[in-house]
Amino acid sequence: MAQLEGLTLFEVFNGGPDVNNQGKPGRPGMDEAWDIVLTMGRRMLGVATDDAHHFLVWGRPYSNPGRGWVVIRADHLREAELLTNLEAGDFYATTGLEIADLATDGDEIAIDVATRGDQHYTTRFIGRGGQLLDVVHGPSPRYRITGHEGYVRARVDDSDGLCAWTQPRFL
Repeated sequence: MAQLEGLTLFEVFNGGPDVNNQGKPGRPGMDEAWDIVLTMGRRMLGVATDDAHHFLVWGRPYSNPGRGWVVIRADHLREAELLTNLEAGDFYATTGLEIADLATDGDEIAIDVATRGDQHYTTRFIGRGGQLLDVVHGPSPRYRITGHEGYVRARVDDSDGLCAWTQPRFL
């Protein structure tokens, strides 16, 4: 994958019922595969998809819509602005967990999760080689960049099994 030219988006989650996003022995999961490609120096942005094929029948064995998508930061719902911001990496991927605010200014990454009910949140900040840089519990995780991480991205999980991925900040 790292040898392909013009590839800029990486499917970190596919909502199809037969997809093994977590990997299996001898085969990396999608998070790990993304880190492998990022560590090789490829600037790839992570997307989640529902891989929908079935719209009239519903259930776990079917590829139904709504299992994964991206949320793009934009002032207006205009195609040009959405595509520009997607290409710039101004979005996050999700299986339903909502990020209310995401700031990657200066030497800090700040995430504010849109909380639901009594859900608990765990954020993993990840760097070059898939190195776990920090684990923060709660809806407002922060990470102070040291400059030696290569890149920093975050995966936020809630106690209901939903998750969201931020785009890597390359250093």
